[in-house]
Amino acid sequence: MKFWTSPRAAILATFFAFGIYVGVHAGALPVLLERGKVSPEWFGIYQVGNMVTAFAGMGLAGLLNRWLGHRSVMLIMLPLLMVLVAGALFVESGLQFGVSLMVLGFAYAFLDLFMNAEATYVEEAEARPLFGQFHGCVGFAMAIAGLLSGITSRWYSPWAMIPIMVLAMMAAFVLVLRNVHDRPPVSRRRDENFVDLPRKELALMAAAMGLGNVCEMAAIAWSGSMLTFMKPEWAAYSGLGIAFYGLCTGIMRFVSDPLRARIGDYALMRNSLSVAVAGFVVLALSSVFWISVLAFAAIGAGLSMVFPCLFSAAGRMVPEARAAAMGFAATVMSPPRIIMPLILGWLAGQAGFSAVFAACGLCAATALAIIVLALKGQLASERQSRTGARQV
Repeated sequence: MKFWTSPRAAILATFFAFGIYVGVHAGALPVLLERGKVSPEWFGIYQVGNMVTAFAGMGLAGLLNRWLGHRSVMLIMLPLLMVLVAGALFVESGLQFGVSLMVLGFAYAFLDLFMNAEATYVEEAEARPLFGQFHGCVGFAMAIAGLLSGITSRWYSPWAMIPIMVLAMMAAFVLVLRNVHDRPPVSRRRDENFVDLPRKELALMAAAMGLGNVCEMAAIAWSGSMLTFMKPEWAAYSGLGIAFYGLCTGIMRFVSDPLRARIGDYALMRNSLSVAVAGFVVLALSSVFWISVLAFAAIGAGLSMVFPCLFSAAGRMVPEARAAAMGFAATVMSPPRIIMPLILGWLAGQAGFSAVFAACGLCAATALAIIVLALKGQLASERQSRTGARQV
């Protein structure tokens, strides 16, 4: 029973509920797009709005984190975000869909910052790597909810998944209420503003992270619509794309910490991104339903480690000013995340889904080139420094 009374259980449950919310909405997307008569071009525009509000939510959360306790925010946002996702399942028009997508972007980002911030304290308290488990839970929950949501949305209605969200929310809420205690908010260290950041290296890392994140969002957003287009008679199983993507993402992140320690961030990202590029090439060329489903699995496995590895490396580069380094990286990575959904929506409308995933393959290949050609030395030295620290 000790685990169930620990802060780790509460954070795992929170990440799992978060993944359930994402999966439920992603699995229902093909039905919601059809119901609202949302064209691919307008879907791309709405996704841009989602990204903009997500950055606004993350920025506001970063400011309020100085004064608000993590526990209090999680207790408020867990039920509130569930209500917002549930409301998004009832939209009837394109305008309602777009507004709901932008509201969700803000709410997701706001909760995301606070639950990750609390997760860092849990990891530090247990003195062992745990972020792979936390983010793996999101992938597994997204896989389960995405598949079930795709089926129930076609056979019955998108809102049929609301009871699942309620159960996930209640479990996380109770565990956070019992196991997590508010601590006094920590203000940003004053000296971080005066550290000379290695801006070139951080900008390259941020560019690779931004391109990888674009590919992740595209796989989540467009998988159901693509599979429905390929096999309309199997539309109920269009959630298999997000399910296999989330499953492989979760598996990779669960085993990520030992892998990173064994082969290093550079080798791990080089190999996994190569798998992602191959997956996107298959999606762009294949018209076979099950081959495309497996390609989404490869993409999930390939993209899963880009963000955590590079974000962690960015923080390690400037240990005396981690927040400043990560904030700079987050700012630089924002342009591709805002611009690319608009381009992908236009490509989907003009040239079809194959063009969308061909463009994603190009983004993933560019991220791979940045890592191989520009960041190899930096990431290799990071591994050597960690290895030396362990030996000492």
